Amino acid sequence: MAAEKLSAPIVLMSGVDDKVLRTVGDLGTDLGLNMRGVLGKPIRLETFRRTLEEHAAPPGIASLRRVAERHRDGQLVLHYQPLVRLASRDLIGFEALVRWNHRRKA
Repeated sequence: MAAEKLSAPIVLMSGVDDKVLRTVGDLGTDLGLNMRGVLGKPIRLETFRRTLEEHAAPPGIASLRRVAERHRDGQLVLHYQPLVRLASRDLIGFEALVRWNHRRKA
């Protein structure tokens, strides 16, 4: 994403350890990404809504899909995860995730 000079605001959300989450956020900043914050899961709906309102990307910013498609080597892969209200089984949204499949395997 940094190599593509993605300028969209990025809010990182994950259920990993807070120390790891902050480190990844700092790495994004160091790489020149427009990191707007890190949020640990579980996250309250109001906190999520406020974060989106504060950091919504302006129109015309490259989408995650276009960034992933430009990486034909398969290192960046876009995934969509549905958000479902369990009680009613209603689909209420999607979460977009970009996974980095590093060439060098551990």
